[in-house]
Amino acid sequence: MSLVIPNNAADFKTNLGLGNVADLDAGTSAGNVVQLDGSGALPAVDGSNLTGLSSAGANSPVFFARYTGGSRSLTSTAVYDLDWLDTTDINQDSCFNTSTGVFTPNVAGKYMVFGQVHMDCGGSNFVSAYIYLRKNGGNFAYADNVENLANGNENSVYISAIVDMNGTTDYLNLACLVATNNGANGNNIGSRSPFYYTYFGGFRLNV
Repeated sequence: MSLVIPNNAADFKTNLGLGNVADLDAGTSAGNVVQLDGSGALPAVDGSNLTGLSSAGANSPVFFARYTGGSRSLTSTAVYDLDWLDTTDINQDSCFNTSTGVFTPNVAGKYMVFGQVHMDCGGSNFVSAYIYLRKNGGNFAYADNVENLANGNENSVYISAIVDMNGTTDYLNLACLVATNNGANGNNIGSRSPFYYTYFGGFRLNV
C-alpha cells in the first residue's frame, strides 16, 4: 500500500473530507466561522438578520402610565374610571390607551399589574380612599385606606395583582373613590415634583 499525497490543497481537502471549512478563519468578522469562547458562550455578534425571534423581551408588553396634572376634583363617594392617565413612560405595542385608561395586552399570559391613587381633601376632611382593578369592566381586586381616628388631609392607596389575560379581548383599567367627612369634593393628585402620586403599570410574567 502506498500513500499518495496530492499536489494541491483542494485535492488534499477532498481526500480528507474537509469540504470548505478548512478555508475559513474563526472570528466574528464577515466570512468567519463563529467560535464559542472559553465559557462555551457565543461572542458578541450582530444578530439583526436573525428571524423567528421576538423583538420584545420575555416580559413584554410592558407599560407605565401616570397622571401629570396637579389635581383633579372628584365628587365625594362617586366611583371614577381613571381615564386621565395622560402620560406613558413606556408603552410597548401601544397596548395602553391614554384616552381611556385601558390596558389591552396583545400577548396571552399572566400579568403583574399595579397602581396607586393619591387623594387630598384638605382641612382634615379625608375619610377614605378606594382603588379598584377592573378586568373587562368588572371589579377584579380592590384596596382601601380608611381613617380610623381623626381625619387627615390626604392619603394614598396602592393595589397590585396577578391577572390572567387572553392576549386579544381581555382588558384592565383602574377606578377610584374618595370620601370626605363634609361631603365636599376631594382631589386626585397626579404628581408633586419629583414624585409620581397617581399611576398604573404592568408587565407579562415569563412563567
